[in-house]
Amino acid sequence: MKENASRFRVAPHNLEKRSENLDAMVVIPAYDEGLNVLDTIHTAVMQEKKKDDPLSYGITVVINAKPDAEQRVKESNFNTYLLLQALEHRFPASLRGKSEFNKKIKEIAASGVPIHVVDTFSSGYASEQNNVGRARKLGTEYALPRLRDTGFIVSTDADTKLGPLLMESTKLFFEMSDYSAVELQMSRDTSETTDEEKHANAANSLYWDLRGLSSHASNFEDSLIWMSGGGSAFQKSAYEKIGGYREIAGEEDTFLGIDMSDQGLKVTGVDNPNLSVITRGRFSERASTGLGRSILKWSRSAGPFHEIKVPSFESVANMTELFKFIGTVFEVSLRTWCEGKGLSNKEFNLLHSMLFSSESRGDKRVEAFLNDPAEQERRHTIYTDALKVFNIPSPRDTELLEILSRYRSNEISSSVHHDLYKKSAAIFKSMHPDQTVKDFIDTLEDKTLAYEAKQREHEKEIGFTSDVALHGQTYENLKDRILSGLRITGLDLNNEEVSTKVRISILSAYRQYQHEVVTAVGGFTAQKEAEEKLATEPAPESIDVLSRVKFPQQMLDLVLENGFLKAQLRAVAHAQHSMVYEIPREVDDALKSEFDKLMLEYKKFLGDKFLPYMEEINRANVESIELFKKYLEKQGEIVANE
Repeated sequence: MKENASRFRVAPHNLEKRSENLDAMVVIPAYDEGLNVLDTIHTAVMQEKKKDDPLSYGITVVINAKPDAEQRVKESNFNTYLLLQALEHRFPASLRGKSEFNKKIKEIAASGVPIHVVDTFSSGYASEQNNVGRARKLGTEYALPRLRDTGFIVSTDADTKLGPLLMESTKLFFEMSDYSAVELQMSRDTSETTDEEKHANAANSLYWDLRGLSSHASNFEDSLIWMSGGGSAFQKSAYEKIGGYREIAGEEDTFLGIDMSDQGLKVTGVDNPNLSVITRGRFSERASTGLGRSILKWSRSAGPFHEIKVPSFESVANMTELFKFIGTVFEVSLRTWCEGKGLSNKEFNLLHSMLFSSESRGDKRVEAFLNDPAEQERRHTIYTDALKVFNIPSPRDTELLEILSRYRSNEISSSVHHDLYKKSAAIFKSMHPDQTVKDFIDTLEDKTLAYEAKQREHEKEIGFTSDVALHGQTYENLKDRILSGLRITGLDLNNEEVSTKVRISILSAYRQYQHEVVTAVGGFTAQKEAEEKLATEPAPESIDVLSRVKFPQQMLDLVLENGFLKAQLRAVAHAQHSMVYEIPREVDDALKSEFDKLMLEYKKFLGDKFLPYMEEINRANVESIELFKKYLEKQGEIVANE
């Protein structure tokens, strides 16, 4: 793209710095940032580099505003401009009394990393069309000619810090894979935010904890990539293929990933600290979407936490169940297809592991399965019946079926993938209107108690009888214990907002305890099956193996007790963390003291009972489990996939 003066102006370069044929460029839109952009620039230039083959890169900052921006914003943008020009040209710059700030200025100036400034904020260059999508587009298209053909862009924001290995790791990632774009791992730092922002961040995190308790994500949801402008990277060639960012005031980053996927390019997300950024959890209404706006929803000005409206429990649960069902349909369809082709169970498992991943894009067998007319028809028939079970009304069911007919599991983050998610969310939202956070918790609590009752029925049916005292370790019992301890801290449990947050903390801790229960019951079942086989097994070798499978009741009881004590610790820690920014210091200190008291109790249990016993039998049990698996494989009861 030409540097058209009617669109933007480029500030003077430092000609001593290398600005052409670079490996990468970091692109940052900046609006009303003042001097805040310094931390982002500092983390960008202070990257760890290879000594033998250092990566060459630059930084492009697009300072933008509309012509009618407030005078305060114009002055803030001008301060950003002056700071960046001082850094680029190594002009003397410092702030009195700001030693850390001044140190960063010196380190940036000494780095040699070029800092390009694109002006779309000053008189004659500010545009009514300016928005974050346009800023990213201008910055990226300014950067592209300065990159070598194999170069890449790292997109971030002016309130975000880059991980120290990000640039080298991104280069290696693209060299070692055939992905065209990657959503970087992103975490939040609230240390430099206001108290109100800290409060809202804690409330936002607590809500997502609650959402996580209501359902477990499906393959469909896990494979959905939401590219973030604050933390994403993409190859130059991929950007040029799709024509670039959409000039929109929000979701321009997500659509970039969608457009790449629709063009047959591979997009992915990573959970890798070397490919990470840290964003500041601050309020923002600059874009129509994004983290800053979502955090704002949880500010005190939005109303009491427990009264804020959120998607209902039924809406969230049904949507997740639908997505899990889609995964099951693909699994059943794939197994039928593999059997018809005479493929082994091992080959089925391999293809299934690839099915919800961009990795399988272009794989001949996966593509053949997805394109098979008979299997497409089979999936369509199952979907038609399933939507009746979900009671999706007409014509919504027809709309959803049409998207499902086009959905391909390995086209990660395609427009169809996102449309299916958004359409499903909208349908279930219309069927189950939003409810308050408190109502959501009430429903979840009822579901938890119902699950607990069924779990106890199952334990009774299989003959699992733990210590009588341990049967008192119920959700209600955990809640009573936690509330009893919290009352003496001075925490106002009569306050609906406080009690709501405490209930989420208790529910979260209890759900993790339920995993311990499942583990204990699983151990009991394994031993029971071994004993049943032992009674009918004549072979001495098999008898020797089966007799080693031992999960004594004492051990299972200790697992349960350990899980329950940890649940108490988690609940109190979770409650303290979620309310640390809104309670008096003395109450916060009392909560920490309550946690310390529970920790002492837990350590005593570990030292006196749990660890001595578990160390004694752990080695034998690990060996027994492996021997038991081998025995079952030998007997043909577990397919060895050979």
